Amino acid sequence: IDDAEFYNLKKVLDDTFGEENCIATLVWDRNRKNDATFFSVGHEYMVVYARDKQYLREDGVKLRASKEGIDDVKAEFERLRKLHNDDWELVRQGLKKFFEGMDEDDPRRPLERFKKVDEMGPYRDDGNPSWPGGGGPDFDVPHPVNGKLVKKPSRGWVYSTYEKFMKVYREGKIVFGADETTIPSIRTNLFDKTTQVMKSVDFSYAQTASQAFNKIFDNKRVFDNPKHYEDIKRVVEYLTDDDDIILDFFAGSGTTGHAVIELNKYGTSSRQFIMVQFPEKVNDKKKTGKTALAMGLKKISDITIERVKRVIHGFNGQLPFDEAGFKVYKLTKSSFPRVEFAPDPDKTSEENVELLKEYIREKETAFHIAFEKEKIFDEVLLKNGFMLDYTLTKQEQFTNNEVYLVKDTYREALLCLDIPIDLVTVDYFKEHKDQRFICLEQALDTTRKWNLKHHLGDKFVAF
Repeated sequence: IDDAEFYNLKKVLDDTFGEENCIATLVWDRNRKNDATFFSVGHEYMVVYARDKQYLREDGVKLRASKEGIDDVKAEFERLRKLHNDDWELVRQGLKKFFEGMDEDDPRRPLERFKKVDEMGPYRDDGNPSWPGGGGPDFDVPHPVNGKLVKKPSRGWVYSTYEKFMKVYREGKIVFGADETTIPSIRTNLFDKTTQVMKSVDFSYAQTASQAFNKIFDNKRVFDNPKHYEDIKRVVEYLTDDDDIILDFFAGSGTTGHAVIELNKYGTSSRQFIMVQFPEKVNDKKKTGKTALAMGLKKISDITIERVKRVIHGFNGQLPFDEAGFKVYKLTKSSFPRVEFAPDPDKTSEENVELLKEYIREKETAFHIAFEKEKIFDEVLLKNGFMLDYTLTKQEQFTNNEVYLVKDTYREALLCLDIPIDLVTVDYFKEHKDQRFICLEQALDTTRKWNLKHHLGDKFVAF
């Protein structure tokens, strides 16, 4: 979100979660505007809240992310090492060219800070060994070559004892100067740690995001100012577990779905996503809207759906991801007729009874005409407590009705939407009283309904 609404958003979230549960405000440097009058305001914000930050602290939660690109750097290091037969200067120069060939906003660029190279890989040896704030431990350290006591940091050593200092030195993580006049420094090897804490400021250029998005739609621009899926991918990976559900109430171009699919491609994640998008018409006055309409994309939600389809099926040389899939739902009127009958006060009771019977006949006729099992499965099961990721398995033991075993993570039942329910199907539940059974009220006469209630009790639901 940008400056226009950041303050309002922050107040809403402070009221909702409590300002004490604010984790961070992330700043995304999106672009530069050289034609700006006063300042080039090219950043946006992302605010992060916890439901209960104190709980996370007490539970010992520490957020860490994989160092992006570290595997790429390691592969290039090994290639250069073999090519140059461990000539570290040539390897260093090769890695320098490797980083220089990257775009400015490439997430691997920060790794070029490890400018020195040896058999341990890229490293830095400029770490500060002094105690933060001052008043740290004070002990003598002899230089390993001339034996003279080295210069101490003015704030004291960061290590608690001389023995701890020497242990770290033997691990190769302390670097001495040429003689005792230089304070030793700390060495950090790039390949020692594969995770890192996420920074609160990052680069994400709008032009790069648009280019990445346009590739999905055959290099045509159908949406203005899309977010880069890599940004959302990083945040999702950082803040969620492998089997979490990611909810986006403002799906837009479908960036969140794209990000989750990309995370799942590597086989270590099984995250799911729910995206909600109002079916807003594309703006036919804009160039992007005209392009979208020419591709048959009439609403923003059409763009959302089409993007996720293309990401799964493959685009611009990208391989399809066969294990991914999604369902599309939209709000609509109930498949079941509402009872809106009202007696006519000017008619007799007998006349109103006949009017009610006629009303029921008309509603039932309309229901049968519009009735399609596939279209009401979701409504029936949602209203009976099932999740939308349910599975249906046809039960072949029922020969007179089409009966399905429906299951989700939490519950299961037998479901039949046939009209009527055959007596043979009713008799099945004489011997299977532990089954939950769901059917339509219209599929039953008094006898069938009584028998099912007698056999199954509360496990029987007539809808």
